[in-house]
Amino acid sequence: MKKRTVLDGIQYAFIFLASAISILSLVVIIVFVLQKGLSHVSWNFLTNSFKPSDPNSGILPMLVGTLYTVGLTLLIATPVAIFSALYLNEYAKESKITEVVRFAIDGLASVPSIVYGLFGFSLFVTILQPFTNGYSILSGSLTLSIMILPVLIKTIEETLKTIPNEMREASYALGASKVQTIFKVILPTSLNGIISAIILAIGRIVSESAPLLLTAGMVYYMPQGIFSSSRTLTTHLYYLASEGVSDEQRAQAFATATVLIMVIVVLNLIVKLVAKRIQKKVG
Repeated sequence: MKKRTVLDGIQYAFIFLASAISILSLVVIIVFVLQKGLSHVSWNFLTNSFKPSDPNSGILPMLVGTLYTVGLTLLIATPVAIFSALYLNEYAKESKITEVVRFAIDGLASVPSIVYGLFGFSLFVTILQPFTNGYSILSGSLTLSIMILPVLIKTIEETLKTIPNEMREASYALGASKVQTIFKVILPTSLNGIISAIILAIGRIVSESAPLLLTAGMVYYMPQGIFSSSRTLTTHLYYLASEGVSDEQRAQAFATATVLIMVIVVLNLIVKLVAKRIQKKVG
């Protein structure tokens, strides 16, 4: 009994230490970035256009480009991921084919983002150039959609697996069809898991630079639509970090990183608020 208590204490200590290291690392990074960049964030910085020769220029085109990219990528990928996960969990029978599909999804989730970027460049920028206008937000969003699909599908499918079969059986007992059960019972019940998957996807979209460098381009002008080439905050941060030889450019880089953190937080809050409203309407 005493030995078991000692082992439990050691295990608890390791878990606590691992959690503390993770949280402390996150706090240190955020505090460091905010300390370096927050003082350089101003209204002019957020609302002015970028000029390479002007150290006091802003990031408005990149901010708009980021919102375009996040919104369009989620619009493309989320419905595909939800219906794919529903098919795998609710319709597909366990067989060699479904095992191969799940193995492929797991494999695609581990593919480096630069490979997706090269694929997107070859397909969307080159082959489908008449439809995507080459380097554009659309090409970048299509590439990112393919990249985040495995993570979205896997996360949503795991959420669907947690729903008890008794809920499905109760729905069928009341005379509901398969489709009605999915839309009236399964999807509302799994909404929290779907929102978690979307939040993870937002983080992945905002953090990527390599695929967008090869598909969306590096134009720093205000995008006029999804067919315009554009920078996101991440690709702009990459540009500033790689070209930042002066103190002003380094200050702009930290200020951009600060805004990037704020954008992620705001987008996550918006997604959660929308989810709460949907849950209230669904009941």
